[in-house]
Amino acid sequence: MRWADDLGLWLMISFTLVTGTYRIAGIVGVSGPTAVVACGLILRAMAPHDRAKNVLIGEMTTFWSVAEDLLNAMLFVLIGFEVLAIHFAREVLLPLLSALPLALLSRAGAVILPLLVFRLDTRRQWRGVVMLTWAGMHGGVSIALALTLPANQYRGTLLMVCYAVVVLSMLVQALSMPMMIRWLYGHGSERLDGTVAAATTPVNSV
Repeated sequence: MRWADDLGLWLMISFTLVTGTYRIAGIVGVSGPTAVVACGLILRAMAPHDRAKNVLIGEMTTFWSVAEDLLNAMLFVLIGFEVLAIHFAREVLLPLLSALPLALLSRAGAVILPLLVFRLDTRRQWRGVVMLTWAGMHGGVSIALALTLPANQYRGTLLMVCYAVVVLSMLVQALSMPMMIRWLYGHGSERLDGTVAAATTPVNSV
């Protein structure tokens, strides 16, 4: 990419890097998504620069942002097909009901543990801890990782649990987020929401 001076060639190299790395990771026996993320980090760190030392990666970021939107749409269509194809059994009812509380509990642990390591006062920051825990929603990435599981006797159950967490996360956490913000931060959050909404309205309308 440093030797080339053509945007189309850069995009083709990045596309080949993503698909090739994922395939090679599967052959080697390591995580394909993690390998692709590592490639993205290296690509961003070693991106070409112009004479003013500006990173020449803006067009590539725009290209992959569009690809991300398309892939997310396709992923949620695939979720719909998979939900219809899953056979729900009574023995998986308990894992489905306990999936979201366990996900929230693990999220809370991930938020509180760094505070304890750095010896920060979690009691004074309880609002932030609750907010970060409740805002830890699950979506397309969780489904994509679950679909990469190898075929075995537990794959169907794990997929059902993952779908349950994603659906409940969107229905419970996402829809209750404004109420949670008002409960934690009071009326000041309403002014903040109004300011953010007013600031983002022209961008969204465009």
